[in-house]
Amino acid sequence: MSIYSTLLAQGTFPLVQTSIYTSPVGVTTVVRDIELFEWAVGAMTMYIATSVSGFVATVYYVASSTQNSGYQWKGRVVVPAGGQLLALATTASSQYLISGYQLS
Repeated sequence: MSIYSTLLAQGTFPLVQTSIYTSPVGVTTVVRDIELFEWAVGAMTMYIATSVSGFVATVYYVASSTQNSGYQWKGRVVVPAGGQLLALATTASSQYLISGYQLS
């Protein structure tokens, strides 16, 4: 069953690269929208990446963001079954929200 759009992951950025979503067995996930928000004072960095079979590719990278700033990415990134989305930021006060759809 295909769902047009669903929330895949949301939360506060980790300070070390961490898996925030794994595409379920038998499901291909398509990331369509990434929202990032920075609460911290001072410049910092945030990124979202995908990892498939040990290969990591950056999907969205924001360098030197400023306090109370929002960032949005729209597109299509395919994450096959077992693939992961990874997140990392240089401060723990940033948040992410990722949506897309799942094909089975």
